[in-house]
Amino acid sequence: MTSEHTTHPPLDDLRKAFSDLGLQQKAEFVVEATFKTFADGVDAAGRTLARELDALFASMERERPAYPDEPGRRPADDAAPGAADGASPPPDDL
Repeated sequence: MTSEHTTHPPLDDLRKAFSDLGLQQKAEFVVEATFKTFADGVDAAGRTLARELDALFASMERERPAYPDEPGRRPADDAAPGAADGASPPPDDL
């Protein structure tokens, strides 16, 4: 690489340090940097996919009635009295 083009000083320092490495060290650095960049990309893609799937499933849940034949009815309607406030239903053997 030549220093004919204008860059930021830190990049120039990195280029100089890289050019001072031996061939084996350059190859190791390039392979390591390639895998690190690939792993970062896969990680970012996975996080983006998870976020989009969460949003999709949340929107599907809001749009889909719990009971297709009774659009206004929700599973909470079937709960025993007091179930919404965390109370246990009465035992059946009383």
